[in-house]
Amino acid sequence: MFNTIKNDFFVSIVICLIALPLSLGIALASGVPLFAGILTAVIGGVIVGMLSGSAISVSGPAAGMITLVIAAISQLGSFQAFLLALLFAGILQIIMGFCKAGVLANYMPSNVIQGLITAIGMIIIIKQIPLAFGYDGTANPWGSMIDAYQGMALDLTPLLYLLKHIHLGAIIISIITLILLILWSKIPTNLAKFLPGAFIAVIVTTLINWGFSRFAPSLYLDDQLLVRVPKINSVQDLLSQLQFPDFSLWANGQIYIFALMIMAIASLETLLNLEAAEQLSKQTKRASRNRELVAQGIGNSISGLLGGLPITSVIIRSSANVTLGAKSKLSAIFHGLLLLVSLLFITSWLRDIPLATLAMILIFTGYKLCRFAVFKAMYQNGGLYFIPFILTLAGILIWSLLTGIVIGLIASSLIILYRHSICHITQVEEHYPEGIITRILLPQSVTFLHKKMLAKTLNSYPKKTQLLIDACGTNYIDHDVVELLKEFKEKTAPTKNITVNFEGFTPPYEDLTQDSIIRVTGIDSQQKLSPEQVLSILKEGNQRFLLNQQIHRNYPQQLKATADGQHPLAIVLTCIDSRVPVELIFDLSIGDIFVSRIAGTVVSEDVIAGMEYASHFAGAKLIVVMGHTQCGAIGAAIDSIKDEHLQSLVEKIEPAIAKETDLPTEKRTSQNKDYVNAVMRRHVYLSAEHIYHESQTIRTLVNNQQLGLIDAYYDIQTGEVKFNAFHQPKI
Repeated sequence: MFNTIKNDFFVSIVICLIALPLSLGIALASGVPLFAGILTAVIGGVIVGMLSGSAISVSGPAAGMITLVIAAISQLGSFQAFLLALLFAGILQIIMGFCKAGVLANYMPSNVIQGLITAIGMIIIIKQIPLAFGYDGTANPWGSMIDAYQGMALDLTPLLYLLKHIHLGAIIISIITLILLILWSKIPTNLAKFLPGAFIAVIVTTLINWGFSRFAPSLYLDDQLLVRVPKINSVQDLLSQLQFPDFSLWANGQIYIFALMIMAIASLETLLNLEAAEQLSKQTKRASRNRELVAQGIGNSISGLLGGLPITSVIIRSSANVTLGAKSKLSAIFHGLLLLVSLLFITSWLRDIPLATLAMILIFTGYKLCRFAVFKAMYQNGGLYFIPFILTLAGILIWSLLTGIVIGLIASSLIILYRHSICHITQVEEHYPEGIITRILLPQSVTFLHKKMLAKTLNSYPKKTQLLIDACGTNYIDHDVVELLKEFKEKTAPTKNITVNFEGFTPPYEDLTQDSIIRVTGIDSQQKLSPEQVLSILKEGNQRFLLNQQIHRNYPQQLKATADGQHPLAIVLTCIDSRVPVELIFDLSIGDIFVSRIAGTVVSEDVIAGMEYASHFAGAKLIVVMGHTQCGAIGAAIDSIKDEHLQSLVEKIEPAIAKETDLPTEKRTSQNKDYVNAVMRRHVYLSAEHIYHESQTIRTLVNNQQLGLIDAYYDIQTGEVKFNAFHQPKI
């Protein structure tokens, strides 16, 4: 326990160094007192840290909420009104947590989320550029730029205004900050982990500005361009800085609109950041999302009561927490306590930090959110994925945060509907002895959006088609679709002599007649087929197996249909190897083949007797002697392993070994896969010849072309069956 406390305390120091400049910068960008930024980080660290179930998540003010804070304060009229909305947002988060709504984040389109994040990055950059150039905040240099753009006139006045207010010292400090942030992120040592670049930039630029005051007064940044944190010398001073919500505005409807927005975006950002942090961590235990929402809700309620900002799980701090090896949530709690101590003891030092430094730290952070790689990655996902992203981004930049999100969600919904309406309806041609049946596989959910596509598909079939409409994998069907299917079966299909059958339709869709279509080989079908046609059926089945397009079969129905008799198409002699599933690799129904399995595909009197019965009495039209690659029995024969019962097996394979002499002696081993496979191919050929010569019954059927005899081999790696030529009648 002591080791955990010690480890997490040192981790918390680094997290505090990361959080301090970022908290000040976020408050600055949000247009609220800088005190609110650190206060929020304290509440996020201590309160949320204690209540959260995550050992790695660190909460505090987030850059992703800046735009919403600005919009809320602007439209509600005051910071105190915003605090009331934040309080209500926290209460809503608590309710969401108790209602187990943590799964809702899974239903937010990622392209809309990315559009939101990218827009936030752009807004952060735009809003911080004036401070990075030394603009003191006495006027808005962007207003006239927007007016000029809307008037479609080229007006350089606002740019000239900004140029007049440039402070050379601020530019120097901004450039140095940027250089430090870039170089520090590339340091390949552990130093960068324990001393974050933002903290180094704050220290260095503060010292540089102090140097300006001594040696270059014209470059010195005065109080207007420095952090304006109130001086706090006691707990009483600290308490005097707290601000409270204006409860008199409780009847203002906009308060609740912004409360919903804060709740939604803060919850979403928290859940997404928590997911990302857990993916970085080696810990396998996942924190409860619902408990996290309750913890964040309590934190936001307190932040709203005391004058803070929205709290979320912050990915920058959380990822640093993971990287530094935090073992428990004590690191988050300690970092909050350290920030509280900083408010009490180092406010005079904080007042020397240049605003240009914080502005450049935020610009660097904003760049990471909206860099070109983000646009490239989103575009590479496809046009339909890119559209909601770019519309969300444009909507937020042109109108507002809420408008942009709504536009993105509407665009995503329309694209989902479009994709759903053009969803391809799977059609599979199934070849049976009695003919070809076209199976239409309905999707899991069939809505009115599928109606047009389904009608087009049904009307496209030529005359005398056999259709099987399969709803085995369907959970929901619109009434409109049911009516379409009934109308097609009762009115359209008879005019084209199309046979329509249904399968898998269960209540409440019993209005569709459940016709019984039994797809097993009957005696009539068997007798009509030639050996060549049966071979074609096996080849087609193997192709379906290779393409993973097997026929959907109702095995219980086939069991009942074959209970009183069987009429197999073929006899397959193969190896007992478990990797040779005969019915599967030929995609056949129950009752379609006799299978004889024996190690090494060797032929015995009993095997021949079984073949005679299957061909002469049961009417099978084809005998396949099938070996397979990498056969262990063949390898044992090559190595002359004749232990006990293996001897008779090996002796039956030895003729093939004796004839396979193309390779040098030293390469004729069981370790040479090519040699083993060559012996296997020779062996199945000789086995087929042996069957022909040893059985008068089989020989007569083959000579009369009533039975085919062929050897083949199966590749256990690809699943392909390769057939040789028929063994010709011996005249």
